[in-house]
Amino acid sequence: MPLPAWLQTKIGSVERTAEPPPVLARYLTVAGAPVAIRSIGCDASGDAVSVTVAECGGCPAAEYWPWADSYWADPAGEDEDLWSETEARTWAQTHAETCRALPMEG
Repeated sequence: MPLPAWLQTKIGSVERTAEPPPVLARYLTVAGAPVAIRSIGCDASGDAVSVTVAECGGCPAAEYWPWADSYWADPAGEDEDLWSETEARTWAQTHAETCRALPMEG
């Protein structure tokens, strides 16, 4: 499932900043396309996004996990992004094991 348009817009504004969000992990699909995981805390205007994103570089598949959901998974509130990163890694690994798409050009 592709990311929602509102999230794509926010990610685009973050990537245009001097320091785009680092890639936390990459998994390779069976065809060699990367599945990248990034945590995004805010966009260039300072609006809060707070989301972990996993995107396939071979097909349109992508998922995201808002950090706010982490509170319900971890009511102690420790490391809000940790829960969403764990979920993203699980999704990325599963997707990489089955995706046959070749890496996208560009």
